[in-house]
Amino acid sequence: MNIYTSGGQTRARKANASDMSKPANAFAPKAVGNGEAGLFHFVGQIISDLSGLTPGTSYYLDTTGGGLTATPPSIEGQGVQLVGVALSATSFLFSPQPMVEFN
Repeated sequence: MNIYTSGGQTRARKANASDMSKPANAFAPKAVGNGEAGLFHFVGQIISDLSGLTPGTSYYLDTTGGGLTATPPSIEGQGVQLVGVALSATSFLFSPQPMVEFN
C-alpha cells in the first residue's frame, strides 16, 4: 500500500513500481475496498496467512498494483523497491527499502 495525503486527509492506494509515484510504505494482507477501513502492517512486521512464497527469497514491488515479485522491474523509468523477504511459504517480513528508478 502507498499511504499518502490528499486534501489534508490520509489515504491509501495500491503501491506499484510502474513509475516512482507510488512506493510501498505499508502492507495490506487483505483487499480493502474504496472508503473501507482496513488492517495495515508497517515496517518490521511479519505478515502471515499468505501463500505461494519461496522461503528466503527477497521480494520486490511489482508493476501491477499491490503485487510482489521475486524479479525486480527492469524497464527504464520503473521504480525498483525491495519490500521484504519470505520467512516461509506463508509468512513475510515487511521491510521496504527506498524506491530507486531503473535506468
